Amino acid sequence: GFEIGSGFGGTLLKGSEHNDAFLPTEDGSLHTATNNSGGIQGGISNGEEIVIRVAFKPTATIRKAQQTIDASGQANNTLVIITSDNGAPWEKRDMEENGGHWANRIMRGQKSDAYEAGHRVPFLVRQPGKVKAATISDVPICHTDLFATCCTAAGITIPANAAEDSFPIQPALSGKQGATTVRPHLIHHAGNGMFAIREGGWKLIEGLGSGGFTAPVKIAPTAQGPKGQLFHLSADPNEREDVYLKQPAEVARLTRLLNTARDAGRTRPA
Repeated sequence: GFEIGSGFGGTLLKGSEHNDAFLPTEDGSLHTATNNSGGIQGGISNGEEIVIRVAFKPTATIRKAQQTIDASGQANNTLVIITSDNGAPWEKRDMEENGGHWANRIMRGQKSDAYEAGHRVPFLVRQPGKVKAATISDVPICHTDLFATCCTAAGITIPANAAEDSFPIQPALSGKQGATTVRPHLIHHAGNGMFAIREGGWKLIEGLGSGGFTAPVKIAPTAQGPKGQLFHLSADPNEREDVYLKQPAEVARLTRLLNTARDAGRTRPA
């Protein structure tokens, strides 16, 4: 579990010294005793020694977590990742109320959309000695890759029937732009379940509309019009020009890739 509250009082303590135990309620659910678990909510180890410590906190307290790792002498052996689960829910009124600030940068859409602002998020990594400072990678990765990444870091072999869409991101941490591919393609979907697939510089959205929070959410296709949306992200990262009707070969190719993955029920080789 993750603690996302305002407190981080136990940051400078070991997890086992500041960890809530699970407490059952009459209806059989579980809760924590104090909700003051210093970044680990729910008693992951119930007071036993914690090996992996995870905390997602506001930027004001991230440094405290870093200091805890550094003080333990495990900085070079700890992969720290700071990211977000999705793009910001950000509309015109939000921009007007925040001095013209657009939380999703140049990206089209917002949280829940099939467009890039729904899924492109910051992803910051720190591991001295293994990840060079100021390294930038343009290799597409997905949060589903965190499972395989952690297993690779720990030397754990993933069973064939587990983490079927997870790939280790270690190759991307080298920062060699365009030189290394982590995954064959990237599949995601909008809040209403409308799928999209990205491969190379191309992205196919399997439907019309945003599929999420941005209007129009869903558009019925016409007889002679496009059935989906196709963008060349390499040249058009903010998805302004839909080339679905101009690039039928790419539409067919990406549709085959998406259908193959859905039929297989996985993208990582068994």
